Amino acid sequence: MKHAKLETRAHEAHDFFRKHIAGVHYTVRIFIGTTILWLLLHDEQTSDSLWAIISLIVVTEPRTKPAWAAFRARLFNTMIGCAIGLAFLLPAWPMEWVLTPAIAVSALVATYINRVQQGWRIAPVTTALILSASMTQHIFSAAFSLALHRTLEVFIGSMTAVVITAVMAYVWVPKTDEISPP
Repeated sequence: MKHAKLETRAHEAHDFFRKHIAGVHYTVRIFIGTTILWLLLHDEQTSDSLWAIISLIVVTEPRTKPAWAAFRARLFNTMIGCAIGLAFLLPAWPMEWVLTPAIAVSALVATYINRVQQGWRIAPVTTALILSASMTQHIFSAAFSLALHRTLEVFIGSMTAVVITAVMAYVWVPKTDEISPP
C-alpha cells in the first residue's frame, strides 16, 4: 500500500514537472545568468549590477533568435533613452520642467525609429532614470557618465542572456509546446 502511494506521488510530481517545464527552464536560465552577472560585476565600485540583471531578465528567451531580437531592442532603446535624456540636459533648462517633455520625446522617438514594439517602454524609462539622477547631482558630466555606465550594464546583461540562451539551446532545448509558461 505504501509503495502504491509512493508511486502515485512520484507520478504526480512527474506530471507537475512536465506541465511546468517552461517555468523551470526559465528559472534555470535566470539563476545561471544572475549568478554570472553578480560574480562579474559585484566588485565594481560603480555598479550594483542591477541594470545588467534587469536586462538579463528582459532579454531571456527560450530560443536564440528571439533572444537576439530582444537584445537589439533593449540596447537600442536604452541608447535612445540615454541620448534624449542627455540632450535635454544640455540646454540647462529648469530641471522640474525637463522630465515630462523628455520622457514624451523619448517615447515618440522609440516608437518612430524602432518599429519593433518589444522594448518601447525602455527608452522613456531610461530617460527618466538619467534625468532623475542628474536632478540630484546637477552636473552634466555625472549624467553623461551615468548614461554610459547604464548602457554598458544593459549591454553586459543582455549579452549574457543571449549567450546563456545559445548554450542552453545545446544543453536543454524545450520542446515547442513547452516554450510558453502555463
